[in-house]
Amino acid sequence: MATRSWNGSVEVFRNYVVLAMALFLPIGGRFMPPLIALWLLCWLADYRWKQKWNNLRQSGMLALSALFFLIYVASLAITDNKTSGILQIETKMVFFIFPVLTGLAVWSNSINRKKVQNAFVFGTFVAIVVCFVNAAINMSEEKRMVAQGLLQDTYINWDFFFASRLSFLMHPSYLAMYATFSMYILFQRMAENWYAKRKLALLFIGVNLILMFSVFLLASRLAYITMFLLWAGVAVVYIRRTGSYTKGLIGLAVLVITIVVVYKSSDIIASRFDYAIRSFTSSEIDKTSSESSAVRRLVWSAAADEIAGNVLFGVGGGDVEHVLMDKYKLEGMTGAYEHKLNAHSQFLQTLLATGIGGFVLLLAMLFVPMIRAFSRRDTDVLVFLSIIILNILVESMFEIQAGVMFFAYFYALFTVLPADTNIEK
Repeated sequence: MATRSWNGSVEVFRNYVVLAMALFLPIGGRFMPPLIALWLLCWLADYRWKQKWNNLRQSGMLALSALFFLIYVASLAITDNKTSGILQIETKMVFFIFPVLTGLAVWSNSINRKKVQNAFVFGTFVAIVVCFVNAAINMSEEKRMVAQGLLQDTYINWDFFFASRLSFLMHPSYLAMYATFSMYILFQRMAENWYAKRKLALLFIGVNLILMFSVFLLASRLAYITMFLLWAGVAVVYIRRTGSYTKGLIGLAVLVITIVVVYKSSDIIASRFDYAIRSFTSSEIDKTSSESSAVRRLVWSAAADEIAGNVLFGVGGGDVEHVLMDKYKLEGMTGAYEHKLNAHSQFLQTLLATGIGGFVLLLAMLFVPMIRAFSRRDTDVLVFLSIIILNILVESMFEIQAGVMFFAYFYALFTVLPADTNIEK
């Protein structure tokens, strides 16, 4: 009885740690290491090893994440730059740690996806509010300095509320990704409470609109696309559930009009889209450019050239940066070279680092769970993996802690935790 009570207490504390990770994930990566350490201590303190082992054998999907990490470890054998290779392994360590902590564990009904998702949404909302408060303070300080003659400026600098100047906690594209995933979760909550708790559902609508507004200000083009697809998906689900084509299409039309209005009224957002369109349609690109859209075509081409000669085993995780920098320098890509840019696509990055083996594992890690989720109509996993796939097409997301932690955390928990609710039930 004493052992059972001890294990139960450890499990309860572990659950709070897991929820705390969801809460602090959008606020800053500095909170993650101590929380992972606490989770590990809880895992060691739970003595139900036989039951934990049985649970691990039922969590086969987690093996794909662990194997993806291990192939980067194996790539050290062909890596000349061992220091960089070890840093790569440290960044991707959670691909292995989270499958162990979630698969080799006991999970009761006291925690489920819904609680984890709610904590994540609250953390994302807090992070965005903090960013807005910081931007307001910075703008106020600039106005004070202008009034005192310390700055030669005659206008209010609203740039503090856009892109990287707004998102000081992390790169704006990652905060925008967190916001779009939070919007999906809020759509779920709205559907669950629309009839039973109308005021609560209206609150979720209000928070969703704030998140939508923040995505526009973060100026991530991929987040705009993701958000539009999300709203379109919600409109389709609404039409299927209610048969009301008029309301569903009106909702989608409102979104399109909102996007057009924002595009027409914001020079910053409009310029980013205009430049992106020119960059991807122009036959010639300035090799000295460092603008994200233009430079992507350049680095994709450079990475593809290097992959062609190393497709079997790759160049090793620690040598990817060195190989790309040499290629940028040789091709006169000064913008990419000065900013030490990666391949800007996780598919290309992994293929160059680990060869065909790592690339196949990456595909399996993404699409095997997606196929299974589609057959089970598990919208949590479908939406989550769709957002991930869209982002890693144009970002080396697993080279950045904010991307690795987001993916590995939810990938592991969605595998083992029951889906409390789904938007389409």
